[in-house]
Amino acid sequence: MYTDKATREYEQSIKDAYVTAGGPLFEGPVSMSVTFTKDKITITLNEIEAESSLRGDLDNYIKSIMDGLNGVAYKDDGQVLNIRAHKR
Repeated sequence: MYTDKATREYEQSIKDAYVTAGGPLFEGPVSMSVTFTKDKITITLNEIEAESSLRGDLDNYIKSIMDGLNGVAYKDDGQVLNIRAHKR
C-alpha cells in the first residue's frame, strides 16, 4: 500500500513526539484514547465530549496515530484492543 510523503512525515512526527516524551513500549494488549483538536493532539485516559471544528474523517486520523506509534508504543498496532477517539 502506498503512503504519501505528507502522511509518512506526520506519522514520523507522532513517533518522535512519543519517544521524546519517554513513552513506554507496551508488550501486551493496549487501550487507546485520542482527542483531536484543530491545534494539537492530546492522548489521554479521559473521555471528552465536545463539538468539532475539524472536517477530516476520524478513522483516518486514528490510522495515522496508530501507524506512527508502531514499534515505539507497541510492537504492532494489532495489540490495540480498544480505541476511544474524539474530535473537537
